[in-house]
Amino acid sequence: MVWWSLFPIVVLSLLYNQKYVEAARAIGCKNFRIIWGNILPQCISPVLVLATLGMATAIMAEAGLSFLGLGSQPPSPILGSGLYLGCPLDYYFPRNSYFPDRAWF
Repeated sequence: MVWWSLFPIVVLSLLYNQKYVEAARAIGCKNFRIIWGNILPQCISPVLVLATLGMATAIMAEAGLSFLGLGSQPPSPILGSGLYLGCPLDYYFPRNSYFPDRAWF
């Protein structure tokens, strides 16, 4: 929930002193037309990239917490729980944590 503040910062940095917004206002476009025709198409790709990276960060944070025992408990199929349950048996059965370990990369 902390990462949501990056979205407005990215959007505002894209819009700061943009000439196409000033040009659209100069020719008399309404605000609705400027937002839907000029601003949103420029903001979609950076916001989509930021959302994708934020989702990956959330997954890794949850996996790390569940590996430490602070996340979901062992019956749920969580990445960190799979690593945690496979740790004591790594020496004898390395395949138990092979696939959950490779999911980190």
